[in-house]
Amino acid sequence: LTKQFAVGFQSKIGVKFQSKDYAGTPALDENGDLVGETRADSRREYSLITTKKFNTGVKYPGAFTVFLNYMYRDNPSNDPYYNFTDNVVLLGFSVGM
Repeated sequence: LTKQFAVGFQSKIGVKFQSKDYAGTPALDENGDLVGETRADSRREYSLITTKKFNTGVKYPGAFTVFLNYMYRDNPSNDPYYNFTDNVVLLGFSVGM
C-alpha cells in the first residue's frame, strides 16, 4: 500500500508471507541429528518505506531524496539454524537531476 502525502513525499507499507519446503534438504538440530525429512520455513516480512524529495533550485544537483526503510522478518523453521527473527533499517539519501 502506498500513501502519497504530497508531491515528492510518500510512504509504503508491505506484508509478505512465504512458505517454503526444501525438497532433498533434511532439517537437523544443533547436534546434526535429523528432526525432519525436509526443512520447512514459513517466513513473514513487514516493511515500511518513507521517501521525501527536496528540490535544490540549482541545475545540479536539481534534487535529492532522503529515505528510511525498515523491515521486520520472522522465519520460523523446523531447522534451528534457519529459525530467526531480525530487523533491518536503512537510512540514506540519493542525489539526482
